[in-house]
Amino acid sequence: MVNQRPVAIGLLLYEQVIVEEYTRNVTPINCFKSRKLAVIPGSAGFMVLAWLADGAGTMPMSIIVDRLDTMEEVFRLDRALKFDNPLDDVRLIARIRDCDFPVVGYCQLSLIIDGDLVAHRKFHVSSKEDDHGETELPKE
Repeated sequence: MVNQRPVAIGLLLYEQVIVEEYTRNVTPINCFKSRKLAVIPGSAGFMVLAWLADGAGTMPMSIIVDRLDTMEEVFRLDRALKFDNPLDDVRLIARIRDCDFPVVGYCQLSLIIDGDLVAHRKFHVSSKEDDHGETELPKE
């Protein structure tokens, strides 16, 4: 079988996931675009959920977190992904443990499959004292 790189349908960053036992449906909990750490520099864990379609074969996969100010890699996870049938959508759930964030700022998580970028997500990292990127509606 010739490898056929998948197309990403979606990519989420979140704190935890619930997988329903009988249907195998997934509910991501606490999706985020901003991570608040107790202190910076600091470390955090989170989950990645991606939906992939049209893939065939076994290919190398990397999940990489880069700082956007310097493009320094702060986390990397390498695995192999297997796609049995291009007509099947594949759900990728990955746990990121101990991702080190040396400074406040924007980061990008990239999903690389077979050497090509298939999805990416930008997010902001700050300390609990910083409220960058968050807006609350005034109370009535």
